[in-house]
Amino acid sequence: MDRANQYSRRNNLRISGVPESNDEDTDSLVLSLADSIGTGLVIDEIDMSHRVDRPANHPSIVGKPRDILIKFSTYRSRQKLYKRKAQLKPRGHPHCYVNDDITRQRSALLFNARKLKRDRLIQEAWSSDGNVLIKDNSGRIHQVVTDQDLDAYGNRRSYADVTRTN
Repeated sequence: MDRANQYSRRNNLRISGVPESNDEDTDSLVLSLADSIGTGLVIDEIDMSHRVDRPANHPSIVGKPRDILIKFSTYRSRQKLYKRKAQLKPRGHPHCYVNDDITRQRSALLFNARKLKRDRLIQEAWSSDGNVLIKDNSGRIHQVVTDQDLDAYGNRRSYADVTRTN
């Protein structure tokens, strides 16, 4: 079920760190950001975009703008922005990040993998095209699908433990 859910998100990206305002047009915000990093993205390549999660005035996230979820018309359009995301910081957007739109289960798995990185039990943890990947301390890259895949690198709480506490 998770695999099907992730596949349905293959044309999506999330942008975090874009300041939020009343009566904003998220399509225009995305196009402006994309233009500033030289993607050549046009409005016809965006199926829809909107803010996600809680409203900006929610007490738990005051001052933090909500992510913008973008569904692109094609995977190629998505890749135009994704491949240029490293240009955000040098082009004046130091607090903006472009990430895969991953399922809750994969997000929890990536969270656990990043804890391994923090504890220096692995070198890196990231997602690519909805897959959670790690680089072990010998430099080899592995795809991880379950918490059991992470067990070889250290004891971490399971997805069920993480979701119970959230």
